[in-house]
Amino acid sequence: MSLKKNKVGSNMYPWISHMISHLGGKCNHSCSYCYVQAMESKTKSGKYVGSITLIEKEFEVDYGSGKTIFIEYMNDLFAKDVPDEWIKRIIDHSLDYPKNTYVFQTKNPARFFDFLNRIPKGSIKLAEN
Repeated sequence: MSLKKNKVGSNMYPWISHMISHLGGKCNHSCSYCYVQAMESKTKSGKYVGSITLIEKEFEVDYGSGKTIFIEYMNDLFAKDVPDEWIKRIIDHSLDYPKNTYVFQTKNPARFFDFLNRIPKGSIKLAEN
């Protein structure tokens, strides 16, 4: 399985080369401007509704090297309802591929800082509340 390539202009960060989301279910922030909610209401895929879930098959993805990868582009890894064990596991998967740059974004900076020492060196960290 491979990473989803970013189509330039389809993301608010055009400099990101690849994206991955290990989390399914609805993000608990429910932002009115969220494109995930808008997409889900149009496609009715069911992947981003209901309780937060872990998508196991995403751990089979080989990240390779030389990429800028947005981790959890469809959800918030550090949201209050994401179990600590899942956060650690997702971050640890990125640590297996140290020759990439990772982007971590959250609306829960307090929880993000709890995991700051695990984040791969050289990562881009975007936090807002």
